[in-house]
Amino acid sequence: MADHGARPSVLIVDGDRGVRESLHFFLDQRRCSMSKITQTVDVDVPVPIAFEKLTRWEELPGFLPGVMAVQRIDDRTLRWVGQVLGLEITWLIEITGVNVERLISWRSRSGPRVRGTIWLEPLGDAGTRVTMVLQYDPASLVQEMTDYLGLVRSWVDRSLVRFKRAAEDSYEALSHLPLADELVGQWAQRWAPIRGRRIVSSDRGPRC
Repeated sequence: MADHGARPSVLIVDGDRGVRESLHFFLDQRRCSMSKITQTVDVDVPVPIAFEKLTRWEELPGFLPGVMAVQRIDDRTLRWVGQVLGLEITWLIEITGVNVERLISWRSRSGPRVRGTIWLEPLGDAGTRVTMVLQYDPASLVQEMTDYLGLVRSWVDRSLVRFKRAAEDSYEALSHLPLADELVGQWAQRWAPIRGRRIVSSDRGPRC
């Protein structure tokens, strides 16, 4: 798999302890009055594939409804541009924790007040359970209209469904690529008829 090089060197959560502490934050409702949504989807791709798909930040608009663009500012900061009820909103998102192939968490530094975490759990050798926990301040999202209409929960549902489709489609396409030895064999077969011949370019260059 190609190394896309865009994965930020952010805070790495320290094993099981870090996961428990991160989970405790979201379960402790006394820390804030934010609303919370938890949704899960099972994806037919291995955990490393799902994790890599989620951490290709600039590609997030491909499966996050209403997100028009994601720009990487630095190793820990992303700028999201999206629409809520027809209004364009810009977020600055801080990646607050990463446990490779297990957990990604973030919070907003500007725009609507949002915190989120995605957990990845292996389902056998070729499947992943993706759980998104999203906490948000309804008052910061178009004066509670989105909370009242259930649009945030719908957004989480659609995001997970679209992620499942995008990840599975990408993985299926990847699985159909020829192996390296097959490519070498195809190359050898293609060039066999002229092997050993001298190749002369028809471009003789400019004449004096």
